[in-house]
Amino acid sequence: MQKKSPKKEFSVKKEFGLHDALREADRCLLCHDAPCSSGCAATTDPGKFIRQLRFRNIKGAARTIRRNNILAGVCAEVCPTCKLCVEKCSRTGIDRPIQINDIQRFLADYQNEMKIDVFDAPKPLKKKVAVIGAGPSGLSCAANLALEGYDVTVFEKNKTAGGVMSWGIPYYRLSRKTLSRDIKEVERLGVKIKLNTPVEGKKAVEKLLKDGFLSVYMSAGLTTANFLRIEGSDLKGVFTSVEFLTLVNDEKNRAKAETMVKGKKVAVIGGGSVAMDAATSAKILGAERVYSISLEALNELPADIEEIELANKYHVIFKPSTQVTRISGKAGKVSGISGCEIEWKEKGKFVPDNARPIKGTDFSHNVDAVIFAIGSRVGKEVVEMAADSKIALAKNNLVKIDAKYATAMKGVFAGGDVVNGGNTVAYAVFQGKKAAEAIHEFISKGRR
Repeated sequence: MQKKSPKKEFSVKKEFGLHDALREADRCLLCHDAPCSSGCAATTDPGKFIRQLRFRNIKGAARTIRRNNILAGVCAEVCPTCKLCVEKCSRTGIDRPIQINDIQRFLADYQNEMKIDVFDAPKPLKKKVAVIGAGPSGLSCAANLALEGYDVTVFEKNKTAGGVMSWGIPYYRLSRKTLSRDIKEVERLGVKIKLNTPVEGKKAVEKLLKDGFLSVYMSAGLTTANFLRIEGSDLKGVFTSVEFLTLVNDEKNRAKAETMVKGKKVAVIGGGSVAMDAATSAKILGAERVYSISLEALNELPADIEEIELANKYHVIFKPSTQVTRISGKAGKVSGISGCEIEWKEKGKFVPDNARPIKGTDFSHNVDAVIFAIGSRVGKEVVEMAADSKIALAKNNLVKIDAKYATAMKGVFAGGDVVNGGNTVAYAVFQGKKAAEAIHEFISKGRR
């Protein structure tokens, strides 16, 4: 009998209704300079929509959010607001900051459920633009170009749109309903999203330009997981975070992810947000014990505090300031890990080359699976697209752009993780918006 996929969908987000949103808005100090707005990476302008909500202009507040951020629902659920808008809130010095992300989440849901019209239909320009990648930056760029009247086509190699939002952020942190709603908001603007349609090869970008697209926006993201080549890394039971989380977030294949960890002892190597997601997901899917092993100390972990707290809630065991040096195995399968504690040669430089082993701190653990969550890099498709073209690549094969998101190839622009090496969804949305402005200027005025 075929094993059924775990069907239970749940969320770690608390319920937050109209009463809660109004109560929080009433606490706003109505700051003239609205520091929360300056702290928003996506320029959603929380100062404005909270002010509108406080004066009971609920529809206006909902419109403000969606007009400023086409992926407003997603950002409300996954943004590290403790480092952004919430951190800047002026109420912090009085009692506690406004729950800005919860207000935004409520208003994004309200706009959708009440079917509030947000955008006026633009006058079609009959000019085509291509976007490579349906992640947050690509969708943001596509939506903003569509609002200018462009005929936009997004080419996505995967079977679903959303990029890292779809396969990388666990379903319990980002509701699939919210993601689907936000993508539909983009499509309602007339954007065409072609799934299972990779753009690849040395002349791929040139071909799009020859096919009548006046400009191309590259936003392919970071699609290849980094892998630590140590003894035993080729054993059965060693996975990357991309492999594991892709299955976790695919309801039809979640049972495969469950098989990888259920009843097992799992070591997750890495200290970032992806590592926390992998560790927590493993526990949720039934892992007996999960170790989160990082070079960084607990107070140095790059993961967001909410994700660290969630991992703690699910009893993930943290082993900070620690380095795995060997994966042992029996009969070709993972049976354990070995390593030691480390200290930094140079303080504040959190990279593997700066780690120094501490003598006498060797350790070993029996584990059945190892998940590498040590970052991602540009995929080979981007490298191939840049070959034999004027598209220049920088360190780590990131795409080089100027101040207006233009590459060295005329008409070709780039943004998102493929340029910045990995950042928040909100920042990807911002880069997509700014790139759309630059593309519009390039096409309409014939200059960069």
